[in-house]
Amino acid sequence: MKLTPELVRIHAHLCRDGLICIYKSREKDHPNRAHIAYYNTNRELIDSFRRDMNEVFKVKMTYQPKSFRVSVQSLRIAKVLLNLSEYKTYL
Repeated sequence: MKLTPELVRIHAHLCRDGLICIYKSREKDHPNRAHIAYYNTNRELIDSFRRDMNEVFKVKMTYQPKSFRVSVQSLRIAKVLLNLSEYKTYL
């Protein structure tokens, strides 16, 4: 995938305030699932992230205002993003 300004912004947002989780599913049709989420109290940043995700991946994200979160479930998108870099948390 070609690096675009939108893809770079998605990566930066996820590195700082997001998560990508790939997990095993009990569904026979989908043995693996992925969850991608971005958390921020700044609505402008959430909207920017949603626009970039829609531009790059043509996906609509679910907005949960009480959690300050947008999220989507997509193994395809998770694999693309994980090919850019590893996302880890250091405490």
